[in-house]
Amino acid sequence: FTLKGLEGSLRQNEVAAAILRSSEVAQSRAVLIARTEVARTASVLTQSRAVHIGSTHYVWETAHDRDVRPGHKAMQGKVCEWANPPAVNENGRIMYHHPGQIWNCRCWPRPIIPTEPVGRPA
Repeated sequence: FTLKGLEGSLRQNEVAAAILRSSEVAQSRAVLIARTEVARTASVLTQSRAVHIGSTHYVWETAHDRDVRPGHKAMQGKVCEWANPPAVNENGRIMYHHPGQIWNCRCWPRPIIPTEPVGRPA
């Protein structure tokens, strides 16, 4: 559903409304699910597109506000490899994930694009 939502430019609140209509969840839970799934889908799509054109790494970016998790704030600006999700401290628990791919995350990967097109001689 979220991939179709991205293709159709649905916003997070529209996804949340659809979740509310489809099951018995509270509005706050629907918003959390929508935010998480829209961010995760966008992040995975960015990764897929970047890897397709030869990107092997990205820069972790945050929302730069007070709501950014401490572990994610520590990741801001770090270069990470698509093939190996980084170890991120989530309140004392180490988890391995790319930006935007964990609950309620507003971070995103900024792909490092290769200067030479893939498949062309240097």
